[in-house]
Amino acid sequence: MFEQGHPKLDLIRAYQILNSYRPQASLSPSYIDLTECPYMWPYCSQPIYYGGMPTIVNVTILNGMGVTGRIVDKPIWQPYLPQNGDHIDVAVSYSPVLWPWAGYLAVSISVAKKAASWEGIAQGHVMVTVASPAEND
Repeated sequence: MFEQGHPKLDLIRAYQILNSYRPQASLSPSYIDLTECPYMWPYCSQPIYYGGMPTIVNVTILNGMGVTGRIVDKPIWQPYLPQNGDHIDVAVSYSPVLWPWAGYLAVSISVAKKAASWEGIAQGHVMVTVASPAEND
């Protein structure tokens, strides 16, 4: 994650995608999986635990809808309860304005007190809404 960057560009495939592209916001990385090694190294080398320092992962928000945009409301952590999502606390900080074309979402992950003696994998998602003005605005 810190060393490899994005993969090589396939020009033919990029052209095909651009021909059918509908403007949208996207995230890079598109998901955070702290168990995925070696991509998420060094995060994957040490499990998080109650009382430990939060793990902070920075995500780039790419705004394909326009040069400027904004985050509508605060991003929300939505735990998947059957997948133990309530066993972690997630806080976010973010750039309210996306300019030019991008912004950031810093995701802070820590273990909830109720999971102090629990061991396992917790899942959920962060929901963020991006608004971008119309081209002629």
